[in-house]
Amino acid sequence: MVTLALSKEQEISCVQAVILAREAELGGRPPTALIALAARLEAQPALSAWLIDRSRPSALPSALADRFIHAPMPPSSNYSGPPNSLVEVLARAGLDCPERLDAGVHAWLDIFSLLNPALLVCQQAPVVALAARLVGLPVIHFGPAWSIGLEPQAIRPWSDSPRQYDGALAAMLASVNTVLARNRQTAMKQLDELYAPADRVLLQGWPELDPYPRATRPRYTGAWPDAPTALAHRKSAQKTRILAVLENRAYLRKVLAWLVEEACECCLDLPVSAAETARHFTSASMTLRTDTPGQADELNADLVICHGQHEAVLEALSAGRPLLILPQWPLEQRMASQLEALGLAMVLHGAPEPSALRAALAAVLADQAMQQRALRWAQQRSSDLADPVVSVLKLCRQ
Repeated sequence: MVTLALSKEQEISCVQAVILAREAELGGRPPTALIALAARLEAQPALSAWLIDRSRPSALPSALADRFIHAPMPPSSNYSGPPNSLVEVLARAGLDCPERLDAGVHAWLDIFSLLNPALLVCQQAPVVALAARLVGLPVIHFGPAWSIGLEPQAIRPWSDSPRQYDGALAAMLASVNTVLARNRQTAMKQLDELYAPADRVLLQGWPELDPYPRATRPRYTGAWPDAPTALAHRKSAQKTRILAVLENRAYLRKVLAWLVEEACECCLDLPVSAAETARHFTSASMTLRTDTPGQADELNADLVICHGQHEAVLEALSAGRPLLILPQWPLEQRMASQLEALGLAMVLHGAPEPSALRAALAAVLADQAMQQRALRWAQQRSSDLADPVVSVLKLCRQ
């Protein structure tokens, strides 16, 4: 056997770079699953993972401390809070203006020239996906089920009248095709070509939680990354423990005021925009979340209160915790209805009064069947669920 000794320059040339990118601002929260995927990829031999987002997360794994780059084209100041339609998600990413889109594409091409990636992993990043199309860079789309693909059904979770978005989608397609024409590329017939081919799509979640039927059979990752599960054993005199993952909504103060009055321990997971509100509506028994989702707080909770955001739902289900859901947007209402039908959540619509919140909390805590269902959901592991790391490594080796 002959062993070849590589110089430092040769070793560097053998390392394959993988870019993990997010462009759309989805409620202002860090892309936890994308960060976890980047950290695992960075630990793989001969791989170098670069995380690129529009805002630097407050806490990054040490392995990624020097692997972060700010994404081009910061979001417009006209947007705040979670998007209220898939069309708005795409507009925030930059597809609504051909000049801005063209500038964004070429900024991404500059990053490609710098890093020379072998693969791109996108989490709702259509502009960088378009740039990858220009240079033939392989792409994997990874993220929540509702955010990937633009089949006609994809608009339905957002609105009861999806055709209201037809004009905006047609304008975005024209914007994309303008950029393709400038770069002497074939025009797209529809926007969902940005998310093709289907065998390179990884959906966070389970088929039961996919908000719309798909023409293909996509691969689901479950609640990724998985959290360890443990049944919360409560003593009769022990205070109720709650993880509240809330957005800066119109009725946030009402919910916080109710939580202050409850005899419970509450960990609040709030976006930065809600910090001032939380400062005036907290008590000694309420703490702000400091750990990374999927680590500790949801395992120490008896239940999770949220609006039905995809990430909060997956976190709760991964830990085997039932949910109390306060949906507002159509997408959240769709998710809440599916969870309620599965017996994993109780749903309160509108801006509920404290008495309704108190009654719902008591009902969830008393529902042993729901608690056991949530725990069984977390413990079931299907062999056909995909591991994103395996999929990335397989594509890098091709």
